[in-house]
Amino acid sequence: MIGHLIDCDGPAFGDRIAVILDGVDEIPPHDIHVAIATQSFADQPAVDLIGELRASRRRAGDYLRTLDPIALGATSSFPDGRLFSACDFVHEWPFHDQDHLQQILDATKRAYLVGMGPAMRDGLLD
Repeated sequence: MIGHLIDCDGPAFGDRIAVILDGVDEIPPHDIHVAIATQSFADQPAVDLIGELRASRRRAGDYLRTLDPIALGATSSFPDGRLFSACDFVHEWPFHDQDHLQQILDATKRAYLVGMGPAMRDGLLD
């Protein structure tokens, strides 16, 4: 999951924002399945991935701070014709992250629940 967040920083968000601001008519697709198949995040220690994510987010934050709020109204479309503004991707980026962080939290909770007694587990699940 952390690898996915790292992978999406560029092509799914930062690169798409840049493409729209550059006036390109069509937003390039980002095939997550190809990205997953070509990455080796599963082989990397979590601490390394967290460091990589931290560095990626630092670069993303630096980039986002340079953007002109008015220019973020620029639009482009996907090949299917759906129209998006650069601002849409700025706002969808943290939404996407929160979705995946919730998935990580849910998986962590499930892992801990199995070690709890019924009273604690039932109390937490209510």
